[in-house]
Amino acid sequence: REGHAVDLESDGEAGDDLLSYAVYDALVLDIGLPNMNGFEVLKELRRRGSRTPVLMLTARSDIEDRVGALDVGADD
Repeated sequence: REGHAVDLESDGEAGDDLLSYAVYDALVLDIGLPNMNGFEVLKELRRRGSRTPVLMLTARSDIEDRVGALDVGADD
């Protein structure tokens, strides 16, 4: 209704494949994805040179997970 186009992938490998050719204004990425976790997807995205803003979601509460997400390129 707000005019946003949204693509959804529930598997890390499928999401990484989509991100290899599609360009987005922003990403919401779950850390706990199957087959390729969110850290790995983001690391690949940044390795390919993408500067797309990324918001990481997780049910984990460890500070190490938050720091790890920032270390691989998530936005604060």
